[in-house]
Amino acid sequence: MKKQQLNFKQFSSSTFSQTKEEIDDLLTDKKINRPIQINFLINLIVTGLVIGFWPQLTPQIPLFYSRTWGEAQLADKAWLWLIPAGLWLTILINLRFSSRLFNQEKIIALALVWGSLLGSIIAGIALIEIIWLIV
Repeated sequence: MKKQQLNFKQFSSSTFSQTKEEIDDLLTDKKINRPIQINFLINLIVTGLVIGFWPQLTPQIPLFYSRTWGEAQLADKAWLWLIPAGLWLTILINLRFSSRLFNQEKIIALALVWGSLLGSIIAGIALIEIIWLIV
């Protein structure tokens, strides 16, 4: 069996139409299409939660749970936008890499999509807990 090495230089040179074709090809596979749809739905819900609860949020929110209890955990409520922005950025980057790798390495493409979905679920739960603490 011949080993095939991935060339990451190919990621830098691509036109918009090539990218669209690669993503359309990726979305034809049912194993990848459903998790991508669920991921976009979760990201829309997370963004909608931030928009919907924005007026009810206090000026300081407990965002940094890894720090010691008290003032160190608090951040301005504008930092809450870090969660949906990070989710959107992650799904778009993973979607791009998955579309490029799909024809060569389907397992890596699946791992990127499912990893992004898992991250979205965890971040969505964290956001719900933050809002639940405040509201």
